[in-house]
Amino acid sequence: MNEKTRVYELAKEMLVDSKVVLRVLSQLGVEAKNHMSTMDAETAQKVRDVLTGKLRLGKAKRERTERPERQPVRTPIPRPAPRTAEPPVSQREQGPGKVIGKGPVARPHARPPIQ
Repeated sequence: MNEKTRVYELAKEMLVDSKVVLRVLSQLGVEAKNHMSTMDAETAQKVRDVLTGKLRLGKAKRERTERPERQPVRTPIPRPAPRTAEPPVSQREQGPGKVIGKGPVARPHARPPIQ
């Protein structure tokens, strides 16, 4: 007889997730798209053997490609401009307490007490 087993049935039998069975099938070279895919009895036995540890799958080794050696990139460190004791000309012309932008904040006068 030509007995077919579904991926989800084998996963339930082996107490693993269907994704695990699908991964083993792809390593065996069997095309299975989802949990409803079927496999013959021989393939199902191979999957059982892999999951129980009786059969070991050899992982294909990737060929190493040689990478060109990289030279470290040296970027110059930006130096801050030297600080001067005097404020910029635009702040000196406006007078004290009326600085626009960075600097002291002008605070409103306090309200007179209510009697």
